[in-house]
Amino acid sequence: MYWDSFPVLLAHELRNPLSGICAHIEVLKELFDSHDPRLESLLSIEREIERINEIIQKILEFSRTGNITKKTIDFKEFLTEWWDTQIRKYKKQNINFELKIKGQIGKVQIDRRLIERVFDNIIDNSVYAIGNEKGEIKVSVYREKEYINIQFKDTGKGIPKENLKRIFDPFFTTSAKGMGLGLAISKRIIEAHNGKINVISNINKGTTFLVKLTAEKESRTNDSCSDCG
Repeated sequence: MYWDSFPVLLAHELRNPLSGICAHIEVLKELFDSHDPRLESLLSIEREIERINEIIQKILEFSRTGNITKKTIDFKEFLTEWWDTQIRKYKKQNINFELKIKGQIGKVQIDRRLIERVFDNIIDNSVYAIGNEKGEIKVSVYREKEYINIQFKDTGKGIPKENLKRIFDPFFTTSAKGMGLGLAISKRIIEAHNGKINVISNINKGTTFLVKLTAEKESRTNDSCSDCG
């Protein structure tokens, strides 16, 4: 058995018995009325099984991030579409969202679905860090030599210095609900694109993520056609 196939085998072996447990829970739920405290116990078990399935899915995603399908896209157009989705997603939050695209960005070869996942995860982390407070999330995009830089800056609670070294480690989390795989997956996705991702943070001041993606080299054509024919 190859190590690369282990997560898939593990997921298969875990999901089969979990499906059986869920089927039995559905049968047992029919035996109790809505006011029976034993029904709540069954519902609690059901929720925990859903959480296990989420963990299994994250492990599979982590193992598959090296498999990417790149396409050349206009990066400004991609960002604008993605940003509109984020605004709608968090329109009820007391957060000011701002996107600035500086100058000409050009095109880039990326797996759109995976890069969206990275950006979604960073924004989700920023929203969580701000919590119920009033805050800001600013995204600045600009070219720097061969790179397209995407800077995510929030006014959240910040990350303690001792945690910054581990923030991209699999299963490292300070959230009771988190699994600690989101940023680990994001790092693998960016590295699979030959890019870079870094973070700086200050307690009670906020956090800044910087993603660097390699811009596609512009093809140069000779406008003069004096030798054509």
